[in-house]
Amino acid sequence: MTNIFKNPSSQTAGLIPSGGADKLDFQGPPNACLEMVSWSSRGWTPPEAFGSFPILDICPDAPAYFAKAGHFTNRDLRAVATLMNLDVDFRDPESIYRAILTRSQNTPWILPYLEIHLRDNRSDKTGQHGRKRQHKDDKVIGKMPLSKLRLLSQPDLHDRVDELCNSQSPVPVEVGVAAFCEYAIHAFLEHGEGQSFEGSLHDAVAFFSSDDPDQQVSAVLGDLAEVESWIKHAGRVTWHPIPAASRQKPCTSTRPEH
Repeated sequence: MTNIFKNPSSQTAGLIPSGGADKLDFQGPPNACLEMVSWSSRGWTPPEAFGSFPILDICPDAPAYFAKAGHFTNRDLRAVATLMNLDVDFRDPESIYRAILTRSQNTPWILPYLEIHLRDNRSDKTGQHGRKRQHKDDKVIGKMPLSKLRLLSQPDLHDRVDELCNSQSPVPVEVGVAAFCEYAIHAFLEHGEGQSFEGSLHDAVAFFSSDDPDQQVSAVLGDLAEVESWIKHAGRVTWHPIPAASRQKPCTSTRPEH
């Protein structure tokens, strides 16, 4: 899979996805925030398994922040509203971003795939081949929300990651959104290891397009026939809340130390 979410550092990194509408019942900072506090542009060791990032809990104004940034075009927003069967006006971007974040905050790896889907929706690839098309595709992704708002793209926020776990409630929206985007990108790259790109893209788009718990669970599990490491895959799955169980009280135990 082409690494379209580039990171100039030597560490494994990337952008960008399961989301449930119910709030997550966590005590203290979420695990994802604890992981991101150690992030540095000079190098960061990603967690062994990526889980949820409850962006709407820690930053209730995140949808408005994404909407104000405006990195999705009206065509993109219309496509998302259609994909998710939303009964909203595409000229109401805050509502659309809220729906996106609600659906994706439990499995952030799906967000980069949504951007790839929207990129493909934008472009007419007829007559374009090889490097020329790839260069154009990379430029489109680079102008979308995850690349623009991620921590790596905002040097003024690099020294503020500790605010993810301070006593303020909510977390400053610019910090929370930047960390969420960075986390989603890394989750995307980690999820892609040993997985079919086309299969993962299909699963992620299906996750956005359906409220059916069976399809959402299938997206979390991935293609079991392609699993190379069951230990790593088990870690990936157990750290993704299953949508059908989202109404049950989640486990609040902390992640075991390595």
